[in-house]
Amino acid sequence: MTNETQVVSGGLIADLNSRLHAGGESFDQLATWLAERGVQLACDVIVAALLFLIGWLLIRLIVPAVHHALYKHDLNRKLMADFTCSVLSKTLWALLIVTLLGQLGVNVMPLIAGLGVTGVVMGFACQESFGNLAAGMMLAANRPFKAGDYIEAGDCAGTVQSVTMMATMLQTPDGKLVTVPNKILWGAPIVNYSAAAIRRVEVPVQLGGDAELERVKALALQTLAAVPSALAEPAPF
Repeated sequence: MTNETQVVSGGLIADLNSRLHAGGESFDQLATWLAERGVQLACDVIVAALLFLIGWLLIRLIVPAVHHALYKHDLNRKLMADFTCSVLSKTLWALLIVTLLGQLGVNVMPLIAGLGVTGVVMGFACQESFGNLAAGMMLAANRPFKAGDYIEAGDCAGTVQSVTMMATMLQTPDGKLVTVPNKILWGAPIVNYSAAAIRRVEVPVQLGGDAELERVKALALQTLAAVPSALAEPAPF
């Protein structure tokens, strides 16, 4: 074995011994930390698991209870109940996660402060999303329509299926499901064709220049009187 080989071999052995020594020190430090903090860590994990279970059960109880209190089998309140409970559920889950992190020893104050700064930045980046959220809250509060109503707003028309935090689902007469951002609905005139129990149907009729208007009117009223679905009150005209 040459001197150069011996030097390289010796260097490798020394490096290996150094790594083993460092690993042994790390293991000793880990063992010491577990001896000092192991019991406390186990207790924190157990308490966090119990808090998660309790929080999960409370959310499962609170959200349906709030939905039932707001809904009460009234279709006029169903959309508001769905929207409110969606926001409530996400808020409760966020609070539960922050509580669990605090129980596990994580300092949540920098996280909350960071979320505040991030929220400002995200507010500028997600103005459309926050606009849809605010519009959804206004739709839920003012209730210009309910589930099952046929509405028209701008270029969109269809039967209302649901209102989420960001969009409203409309089903067109030909079976298409249209997702309309809440901001578009709230920013446009909403025509609700199902709000009133009685609606007037206008039938345009083209006449020649020499038509006798009084005779045409009489014939139209006579024809309408023979239609079973035409109401006597209010009378056709």
